[in-house]
Amino acid sequence: MRKFWLVILSSVLLCHSALAEDNDKLIQKINYLNETVHISGLPDFPPFSFFDSSDGRPRLEGAFINPLSDAMKKREVKFKLEEILDPHDLDIKMILIDVRAGKYNMFIGANSDTKLYKGLELIYPSVISNPIHLITMPDNSSKFKSFEDVKKFKGVACREEYFSDFVLRKLKEMNITFVDSSYEAYRRLFTGEADFMLGSLYYNRIAASRYGIERYLSFSKKPIWKIPVFLALSKVMPKLSEYLKAFQEILSSPEFSMAVKQEIIRLVEKEIAQNDGIVPPSFASTPENTEDEQEEVEETNNNVENKTKSGHIVEKEEVQQKTFDEVLEDL
Repeated sequence: MRKFWLVILSSVLLCHSALAEDNDKLIQKINYLNETVHISGLPDFPPFSFFDSSDGRPRLEGAFINPLSDAMKKREVKFKLEEILDPHDLDIKMILIDVRAGKYNMFIGANSDTKLYKGLELIYPSVISNPIHLITMPDNSSKFKSFEDVKKFKGVACREEYFSDFVLRKLKEMNITFVDSSYEAYRRLFTGEADFMLGSLYYNRIAASRYGIERYLSFSKKPIWKIPVFLALSKVMPKLSEYLKAFQEILSSPEFSMAVKQEIIRLVEKEIAQNDGIVPPSFASTPENTEDEQEEVEETNNNVENKTKSGHIVEKEEVQQKTFDEVLEDL
């Protein structure tokens, strides 16, 4: 009988040991998100993603950062930003190479079905979109009532913007000239070299405010297209499927979506307020401007050229893509 109980006790101890080992493995799996997640993003496209070095130390900023950090902390998840020495030397293609190689685990600001972001694991759903609007001088806005009207006029777009391949294909069908900077695009609008501009509402509200000309531009009441903006993961990231599932849970939360939209509003309003009172460049100046004012304009332009770009207030609408006719009928 004694041997019997010894056998039973030994079996119980062995089972307990096995269960303890299984529990340890389970705990390790549960705590996998306590590892560091290195992130990067679009180098210069606020409010979605940009590098800010105003305090002397470059850091990644954007509408996703604070909401994502808050959501991860609630789940006891931590991540840190990879150190960037000089954000002005950043190249989007090199950043994406680093993401694909695993130096960064997450990328902020990708578009679906776009060659530039091929090889990244997009996290669904997209909680925000990049609305593309028709931008004109106020006197010209009434000219555009349909897609056929748009095709009759000269347009301009800026290469600095991160368009999806969908938008680029549509722009190729139109009489669009690409220029290297938003400054040049606005100059062409004001001088009549272009009848309209196509660009992101967020980017161009802020970019125009930095030149002191936002109030002189007319933006279509509704976007022509609303292109989803995604967070993406490196496909060589350890435990990719588990991280993907965790982030999908975060992005599916209505609270997270609202937090991102509120962050866009905050970033945009902050930027516009900072730019209040900027003297417009010479192409937008009135004849009454003095020589001293013109010198101030030139100095302002030089300062603005060294700053980043941004956008406007988000619309609480379902992410979708609209045709020209559907949108321009509402102008």
